[in-house]
Amino acid sequence: MKRTIGTAAIVTLLAATAAAAAGAVDLSRAVETASTEVAGEVIGAELDGDVYEVRIRTADGSVKRVYVSTADGAVVERKRLSLDDAVAAATAEVPGEVIKVEFERGRYEVKVRAHDGSVVELYVDAEDGAVVKGREKYYKRGGAYGAIRHEHRHDDED
Repeated sequence: MKRTIGTAAIVTLLAATAAAAAGAVDLSRAVETASTEVAGEVIGAELDGDVYEVRIRTADGSVKRVYVSTADGAVVERKRLSLDDAVAAATAEVPGEVIKVEFERGRYEVKVRAHDGSVVELYVDAEDGAVVKGREKYYKRGGAYGAIRHEHRHDDED
């Protein structure tokens, strides 16, 4: 037991040392950097791939997002696919009526009622527009639920 805990502590220490040597930026430094860029109250921060996204509420009540590189701590610009482009990409994959769109975790979740009556959940990557099919639900005509089939075709789902 003691040997396992000791080994885990050494591995953690080595990982932290390697990250520091590689110039990795931690969350507190990212928040500090973002705060110098935009005046206001930091209301959230999270790691998103190779950048930290720091959300700051400004004096006028708007929320600004500042992206800080994990590699060197520099503020970077992040381009994001527009909502209209995400909807176009989703409906090109599954033609039908869009019934819901949300942006979450770097991607758009688009629910489309296909022409056959099924509701298909698609994920559109906000950076490159790649479309991944999530879940598909089938409904009987008249509003009664039919069989529901769940398909997970990607690894980053909850």
